[in-house]
Amino acid sequence: MYLPGSHRLADWTFGEGRKHWSPSEDGNDTHVQWARSLDKFGAERGVERFLARKGDILVWHADLAHGGSPVTDPTLTRQSLVGHFCPQSARPLYFGHNPRRSVLRRHGRLAYSSNYYDLR
Repeated sequence: MYLPGSHRLADWTFGEGRKHWSPSEDGNDTHVQWARSLDKFGAERGVERFLARKGDILVWHADLAHGGSPVTDPTLTRQSLVGHFCPQSARPLYFGHNPRRSVLRRHGRLAYSSNYYDLR
């Protein structure tokens, strides 16, 4: 599911101007306030569900509020591949949380990393 237009909302800044919530630095109350603001936006504007068929893709803006939705048919499965693209000068957020995963693999002029696989 996603909230259409949510990528145009003003940035919600957590502690020290961060766009990402840190439980240890921001506490739960800040997260609850942020989630309530998204709930309110969704109630006013609506929530969309992306019901993919075989071969469909969805490309979305990094600031678009999105997430999973409840499973309505447990006999159906889905497979997905998620990738985040950014300039090589930017570093993924997980590099700071998991230094063992802060490896860049080069492929020509491009590079990739993984929060899930050890690329060392």
